[in-house]
Amino acid sequence: MTKRSPQGVTSFKQADIMARQKAVIRLKSTINGESSVYKYIGEYEKKGDGHIIVYTDKNDEEMTFTSIQLADGCMLLHREGSISADMLFDVRKDTHTRYNAWKMNIEMVIHTLRYDLIEEDSLITVILDYSLNRQSLYSLRSPIS
Repeated sequence: MTKRSPQGVTSFKQADIMARQKAVIRLKSTINGESSVYKYIGEYEKKGDGHIIVYTDKNDEEMTFTSIQLADGCMLLHREGSISADMLFDVRKDTHTRYNAWKMNIEMVIHTLRYDLIEEDSLITVILDYSLNRQSLYSLRSPIS
């Protein structure tokens, strides 16, 4: 079963991944000049002009199901579990997301500076450069005397 998100990107439920092929997924994250590399065994599917990658992130006793949908010009990151969020990275516009992790609920604006999708034989490389700006969840109104 698929569902349409407000941005027009299709998101997939776990039941849709049964026919996908196994894949090794390597993620490199650089934050403030400090790099971390993560490796997962997951699944991959070429769907039309796009790609779908799914894996489960196991952290201590917590798990997060993750799907990444790659298309021309944008990427949708869907996470469900100990971390929950739908993050749309689109170089054409800023997008909004609600990030739920460790009992915190944060609204953020995603500003995508660069998104490149490079396909070479059986290797897919995604270069993503973005910033997150936290939105205020509360407005405080108090009379001034």
